[in-house]
Amino acid sequence: MKIEEITRQEGGLGNLDVICYALDDEGRYTTAISSGWEPKTIAMEASLRMVDEQTEEARRQVLAGTRSPIVYHMARCRMDRGVLAGYMKTLPFIVRLHSYPSIFNKLSEKTLQRYADIFMITTDELKHTKP
Repeated sequence: MKIEEITRQEGGLGNLDVICYALDDEGRYTTAISSGWEPKTIAMEASLRMVDEQTEEARRQVLAGTRSPIVYHMARCRMDRGVLAGYMKTLPFIVRLHSYPSIFNKLSEKTLQRYADIFMITTDELKHTKP
């Protein structure tokens, strides 16, 4: 794509511009600023809708008592089990176990504090989450 072909339409990032690569007049790659591209905007909006739906589903599961608050906060913070396990320095399987209310309710204060720190909330907010 040449510099003059870069789209200047409203992007999915609002007022934020993005850097992209384009060919200059001499045929060399250089950086240029673009404010968006419709297919990229559509894909980002669909992705964000999907994440919002997953967060809402996690909220419903916590309210129904079938999942622990960890599931909701994981979705709220845009994490999956692997990412959260990495922050916790444990295995994804352990995070999965902690996703069950019966096991979550038996977690030590130290473990709850580690989760709370990762989610940037207090342990009290973690334990009493009513999303």
